[in-house]
Amino acid sequence: MATTLANGIQAAVGGGATLDIQPAAGAAYSISEVFSDQAFVSGVPDVQLALRDGVHADAIVVLDPTTEVQKGNRKKEIIIDNTTYLRVTNTAAGAAVIGWIGKQVPAVNVRTSIVTAPNGGTVDLQPPLGETWRITEIGAEAMNATNEADVIITLVTDAVAGAVLATGARDPVWDSSLGWRINNTLYLTFAPIAAADRDVGVCAERVPEVVFGTAAAIGAGATVAVQPPEGTEAVVTGLAGSVLAGVAPAGGPDLTWQLTNGVNPSTVCNAGSVADSLIKNRGFELVIDNTIYLQVVDTGGAGMNYAYTGYVRRIEHTT
Repeated sequence: MATTLANGIQAAVGGGATLDIQPAAGAAYSISEVFSDQAFVSGVPDVQLALRDGVHADAIVVLDPTTEVQKGNRKKEIIIDNTTYLRVTNTAAGAAVIGWIGKQVPAVNVRTSIVTAPNGGTVDLQPPLGETWRITEIGAEAMNATNEADVIITLVTDAVAGAVLATGARDPVWDSSLGWRINNTLYLTFAPIAAADRDVGVCAERVPEVVFGTAAAIGAGATVAVQPPEGTEAVVTGLAGSVLAGVAPAGGPDLTWQLTNGVNPSTVCNAGSVADSLIKNRGFELVIDNTIYLQVVDTGGAGMNYAYTGYVRRIEHTT
């Protein structure tokens, strides 16, 4: 029986040298961890991980741990194929034995790529009609002063300018697992923060799911329900707002997200002007239905755009 693993070991990778993990043509991997026999930095292997296609600048997904340990602590799901693959840099001083673990995945479903967000503009990541993509990793060619990717990610629809899912200037979501879902009508845009073009790497796979999400406007001080229809369960994996608050690099959208039964709300994610929310730092899957659902409150009181992304988990069919 053919193996489904994508594991490997490469010895004698010199200090500062690189190793490419590149599937053969027609193959694809999902890499979950990369290791080194050199001394770890605060418990993290002394390696840097980046997406590479040989055309764009390498897009750093996991920064070297001497600069930023946190990114190496989180769960990883780096989906690669023969054209957009993984470059591992041995950031230790001495030669290393580099090991990696993962699994093979259907190459036909891989949508990983690197795109250029132009200076002063944006670039869309928009699946074709009929496809849902699951976003697992995002990297960029350059990091800012707080060691976050130097781009702004916005969740948009054609009708609404959208809301910020993550920004390297403020949001610690870069240190967490993602799991965002997008399709042709609810998709991502990338914009540089610095006055320069920025190449952005995105690990994505096509999945057989229905997207649960939208981007819309919320009025000043208003509350809006995020409530699936009766008989439907949905999972929310990303929350966004167009007005940010709080002390950078913490803080976030100035919206309070609450779990409610329609009577008693319980806060899931604090508004940026209230306090930083740890749920934004680690990734999440908020399962809701028609009776226990989310609501969003415009805490800042001036109105803004809000957005959320996720997928439909179950629809109860009645006859």
